[in-house]
Amino acid sequence: MNTALETKSAPEANFDEVKTALDGLTADIAEKTAPVSDLAERLAKLEAKANRPAGEAKADNDNDPAVAETKALDHYFRKFGTSDFQPEEVKALTAGVNADGGYTIPETFIREIIKDITEFSPMRDLARITSVGGSPVILPRRLTKPTASIVAEGAASTGSQSTYGQWSVPIYEIREHTDISNQLLEDSAFDMTAEIRSDLAEAFGEKEGDLFFTGTGVDEPLGLLTDPDFVTEEASAATLDPDDLIDLFYGVKSSYSRRGAWAMNRQVIKEVRKFKNTAGDYLWQDSLADGQPATFLGKPVVEVPALGEVGASNVVAVFGDWSRGFRILDRIAMSVLPDRLTRATNGEVRFHARRRVGGKLVRPEALIGLKMPA
Repeated sequence: MNTALETKSAPEANFDEVKTALDGLTADIAEKTAPVSDLAERLAKLEAKANRPAGEAKADNDNDPAVAETKALDHYFRKFGTSDFQPEEVKALTAGVNADGGYTIPETFIREIIKDITEFSPMRDLARITSVGGSPVILPRRLTKPTASIVAEGAASTGSQSTYGQWSVPIYEIREHTDISNQLLEDSAFDMTAEIRSDLAEAFGEKEGDLFFTGTGVDEPLGLLTDPDFVTEEASAATLDPDDLIDLFYGVKSSYSRRGAWAMNRQVIKEVRKFKNTAGDYLWQDSLADGQPATFLGKPVVEVPALGEVGASNVVAVFGDWSRGFRILDRIAMSVLPDRLTRATNGEVRFHARRRVGGKLVRPEALIGLKMPA
């Protein structure tokens, strides 16, 4: 048999081997260059992104937690919930723990509300504020203290001891709601967060300002002026006399007077500003520094609308150490729950706000009021 016909010639065998080797090398090159192609594509995309107009770039403060909270809250108000929230937006909000699934205002939002309330409620600028965990709050107090005495040699001494009591201060709930139209919520140019903050701050601030001074103690805090333990001195005449204010100043113990401050109605402040000494100098001293109150007899003066004008039986001024005399007890700072159903037929969303707070005159000797005669 002719074997030359049954086997490939040497050149043919060499060609097949070379072809096989070339195919393998081509596949190997394609495999190794694939990541390079992907990298080139990514670099092209980055280059295109870098060439976009500057206005399309994100703001430098996008990663600021306060900015994230504000954007998430605004989204929450406009979209009526969190169903289409991005993960970072859900993280920026603080979920409420009540059974109704409400959302608590973010921490930065709460601080803004408290700051605004200070403007409306001077008592928060004066008194000591304590956060508490429940209601009622028990405040221990000393009723009497030990007394020492001199005894003759060999004589028996007399013993004495302190006695103690307590005040029980209830925590009350303040509620308010505000209605916002859907059109305002949907208007991207409208600062919804600022509007809600302003409305709630005004409502809660005015209510607190009244309660801390004139609250009846019946289903509401007992105010300073209505507390039976609040001490007042009666003015010498129906008109305001500087001598009465001087007597009031020195009627407070020196340990309280050192940190004392005046509280007066705006109309009373107008009269006090006119007082002069025998040399014709004003007793009132305007502040020389921004943000610092004016002084009378060397002590700061705070305007308190809840105090009365000059008139029969009105308390026109209070002086003393407010931080030691009056205590504000905060249980819940502020929470807001949107209600989409109650005002739905009117095209509005109702936002329910609440806070829990209490207050009490805890050291009556620290604060004394000037009361006009009947």
